[in-house]
Amino acid sequence: MVWVKRGLICSSLVCLAAAIWVFPGEYKAFQYSSKKAVNWYVEAAVISPPRLRSVEGHYGVLIACDRTMMDFSGQLMPRQRRETVWNKCLATADTVLEYAPDLAAAHLVRAQALVRLGNAPAGIEALISATRVAPELTWIALRRLDIGLLVDGRTSADAIALLTEDIGRLLKSEDGAIGLARRYRGNPDARAFVVETVEALPNESRRAFVSALQRLDETDGG
Repeated sequence: MVWVKRGLICSSLVCLAAAIWVFPGEYKAFQYSSKKAVNWYVEAAVISPPRLRSVEGHYGVLIACDRTMMDFSGQLMPRQRRETVWNKCLATADTVLEYAPDLAAAHLVRAQALVRLGNAPAGIEALISATRVAPELTWIALRRLDIGLLVDGRTSADAIALLTEDIGRLLKSEDGAIGLARRYRGNPDARAFVVETVEALPNESRRAFVSALQRLDETDGG
């Protein structure tokens, strides 16, 4: 009985020590993932995404990075602040990929940061990696499309092949088709490319795209 009690005490102490070691970083991750995008840019000089001890904690920071880089508020900020945030998000993604190379969110953040920093070829490579590890997830495919459409790299064969594949993949599901239709409506600069790509797809895919646009007209008022 004495040994059992000692064992329980030791186990409790180990758990407590682990919690003390892990919790502060996880709490900091929660704080960063809860920040509004504009605050990331305003605090760019002092913000420093934490080096965490769990994939879950880093995942929250990665999603916050993705959201922040896509947010319209970034366009209103000085270039230097934006680059600071992009570089810190890139560093976070690289850190995660060292021990979780199959985490698609990390590849997406890396791709977006690289594209925004002007390194489109490396960004496209990161998007290809995101496709390799999570080809069928609709939200991942939509985000790849968002990032790919940022790039003048649509003139690159790799970028065109990647975007074409994702557009075809998205049109196989209702959620994917609606997501594509929303991006078509919201990004006039991409419309010609989307139409050209869809027109080269099978009839079923073309019908799915037209149907999605019609549903948007009905629900969003066109």
